[in-house]
Amino acid sequence: MNIKNYLTSELEKVFEKLGYDKSYAKVSFSDREDIAHLQCNGAFGVAKSAHTNPMIIADSIVNELSYLNDKFDISVAKPAFINFLIKDEYFARLAHDFADDERVGVDKLDHPGFMVLDFGGANVAKPLHVGHLRSAVIGEALKRLNSFMGNTVVGDVHLGDWGLQMGLTIAELMDDYDMTGYFDSSKPKTKITEEMLEVAYPKASARKKTDEEFASRASDITLWLQNKKSGYYDIWQELREVSVNMVKRTYDRLGVSFDLWNGESSVNELVPAVVKDLKDKGLAYISEGALVVDVENYTNQPMPPAIILKSNGAQMYIITDIATIVDRANKYPKLSRIVYVTDDRQVLHFRQVFGVTRQAKLVDDSVKLEHYGFGTVNGKDGKPFKTRDGGTMKLDDLIDMVTTKAHERLLENSSNENKELAHIIAMSAIKYGDLSNQISRDYIFDEDKFTTFEGKTGPYLQYTAVRIKSLLSKAGFKSNSNVTITLPEERKIVYSVLKLIDSYTTCLNESSLNTLCAELYNVASAYSNFYNNIKILTEKDDEKRNTYLTLSNMVFKALERGLYVLGIEVPEYM
Repeated sequence: MNIKNYLTSELEKVFEKLGYDKSYAKVSFSDREDIAHLQCNGAFGVAKSAHTNPMIIADSIVNELSYLNDKFDISVAKPAFINFLIKDEYFARLAHDFADDERVGVDKLDHPGFMVLDFGGANVAKPLHVGHLRSAVIGEALKRLNSFMGNTVVGDVHLGDWGLQMGLTIAELMDDYDMTGYFDSSKPKTKITEEMLEVAYPKASARKKTDEEFASRASDITLWLQNKKSGYYDIWQELREVSVNMVKRTYDRLGVSFDLWNGESSVNELVPAVVKDLKDKGLAYISEGALVVDVENYTNQPMPPAIILKSNGAQMYIITDIATIVDRANKYPKLSRIVYVTDDRQVLHFRQVFGVTRQAKLVDDSVKLEHYGFGTVNGKDGKPFKTRDGGTMKLDDLIDMVTTKAHERLLENSSNENKELAHIIAMSAIKYGDLSNQISRDYIFDEDKFTTFEGKTGPYLQYTAVRIKSLLSKAGFKSNSNVTITLPEERKIVYSVLKLIDSYTTCLNESSLNTLCAELYNVASAYSNFYNNIKILTEKDDEKRNTYLTLSNMVFKALERGLYVLGIEVPEYM
């Protein structure tokens, strides 16, 4: 149960009864737990609109809340704050209920939706690099969060597999290797390998800047590929398969999964119909040989026209993204949202995509189109994260680097040689280090800081959960008991769990996981204080011991559930 929402709902009833505007009946957690756990300042808004003393308004509200006196001590503090102090008996009831609840008090949405979450976006023909980290980590966590809260979520990797980078890669492969077997069935095909692709695309990307003939040929190949011309399409099919296997392997290491492994190529057959629709509606026109759509007037924001097709007829990213929206709306009749998670440099791209889509009424207005742009992963120098020689770091190399650091931490703490455990800890370090930041902001990637077992880190949360699991095992804990709250450490634990419960809603509304990260740390910190001050296993009073163990079980379940949403595994030991 979300206690903030519960109190807000009760206050709304009172406000309506008294003839006050219920929009002022908002409750928030207090910064002064010694005075109040929750607070409402709605009396100020009501008094201002009614030209009345706010203390009179606050008193009138409190007089109507006497039926909540078994749960809260309710008072008015000058100048007109309505304070709610949770009583120990109610703390105890909440703790018992949360400990027995697999969701640990987190309610599902009253009106869940159906969303497609597009959060991969990697280009095929090359390995994932550090620039793909945030999309994967944030997208996976948002997928888990939305699913946990009751939404139906379809995760789509949506690979970049159909644009100019494909033409460039194929052109380079044809220059560097004998690819005639793909055009002549009487000759053997050269098997495309990951090693070939790792060299081909970077080489082609640099070459196009100085070799006009090569760039023109790559552009032609892109068009032929999109027309599925034999030979070129065959090369593409094999290089895509090799690339997908390579990308999947890295995503698997990160603990990131997708329901769909579609790409721009998936809507190739749909593009002509969408282009025709844009022309028929008088939106698409020729400008300097290219087919474009104006979006500036529709969006009321200065921006260039959206280029749909190049002068040679080759598809641009915008038209494949628009066609993909149409395709998703057709496949999922209950679709309510399409959410894209990419770096914030693509803001203009998605404004154009959404602008064309809305202007042409290609999907129903009830389907929300949203783009969440994230900041950059920077090194300790504050610049975009690079290898020591200044190159772009592969994501696999980053994972290896942090796993090595996590293994060193294990050896320091417990002389543990388990490499699999080191990987689990490394994933928590990477994910918590990323998700604890507002997604729109840049952050410093610091493997030394992220892998420590103390402070606001993923490994610290894992360690706390593992310690509780071990304690419950030693105690022979089997089931939750009635709880009696008498100690400040106990109150702090339950209060921190109440704030954790509320953080799920905050994260859902803000589409960022940083609040959940912060409240998980606060729960772990409150429990550590409790653990250090209270003798749990040696307590001779059965009622107290049972309370301690039930609170411990509640915290373990709360941490395990929250870490799962973040994509972090709780190991068996550390």
